[in-house]
Amino acid sequence: MQINDAVPERRNLIVFCMATIVFFIGGGDACGEVKLPFGSIVLTNKTGLIFLYWCIFSYLVLRYWSVFKTTAYDPDSKADFAPHKNYMTAIQEAIIRNVSVSSLRFPRTWYALSNKTELSFTEALEKINLSQDVAKAEAIITRQSVHPNKPHSYHLILQIKKERFVQIESEKIKIRSFRYGPIILVSLLKRIFSDKYLFDWVFPWLILLVTLLTIVGASFAFDYSLCPPAPLPPGES
Repeated sequence: MQINDAVPERRNLIVFCMATIVFFIGGGDACGEVKLPFGSIVLTNKTGLIFLYWCIFSYLVLRYWSVFKTTAYDPDSKADFAPHKNYMTAIQEAIIRNVSVSSLRFPRTWYALSNKTELSFTEALEKINLSQDVAKAEAIITRQSVHPNKPHSYHLILQIKKERFVQIESEKIKIRSFRYGPIILVSLLKRIFSDKYLFDWVFPWLILLVTLLTIVGASFAFDYSLCPPAPLPPGES
C-alpha cells in the first residue's frame, strides 16, 4: 500500500500505526520466528525485536511531534488574530465553535471585570446582578491572552457579560483536565472532519491513540505462556 503525503514524518507514523493495528487485529503474535524477505535469515530474539519495535515507534512519534508543534494554524474566518498560530490555537478554535457551554461544569473561581480578586460563582453573579439561570444562558467560551508580552499565547475562559463594561470571567479552563477533557474531546472529534488543519495534523494523534489501545488490549488478550520456548544457541543443551 502506497500513501502519498507531502509530510514524510506524518506518513511514516500513520503507516507504522496502521501496520501495528493490522498485525494485532489479524491475530499476529510474537511467538513465531521472523523470516526476512531476502536470503534465509531468521530472527529468533523476540525480546530484542520488541525492544527495537518500541525504539522505532518512539523515534517516529518524536519526529512527527517536532513537525507538528511548529506548524502554523490560520483559519480564514479568524483573520483578526495573529497569522502564525499553532496546534493549540486550532484546538481552542474547535472548542469555541463546538462546545456547548451548558454541558460544562462551571469553574469554581471567577473574577469581576479586571479585578483579580478571587470570587465564587455566586459572588461574581452578585457583582453583575444576574441570576444563575440567566448567567449560564449568556456564558460564552472565549480566548484570552496569557501575557501581554506573549501575543501568540492564549488560554480559554468562560465570560458572562451584562453590559459592555459589566462582566465576569472565570479562571482558566484546563482542556486536559478530567473536569473538561471528555466534553472537549467529543467536540474535537466533531470538528476534526470539517477542519483541514485538525484532520491533517491532529487526526494522526488519534490513530496513534488507537494503536496504543490495540497493543494494550492485545497484551491482555493473548496468552504468551502458550508460546513455544525459544531455541537454545548452538552448542548448548
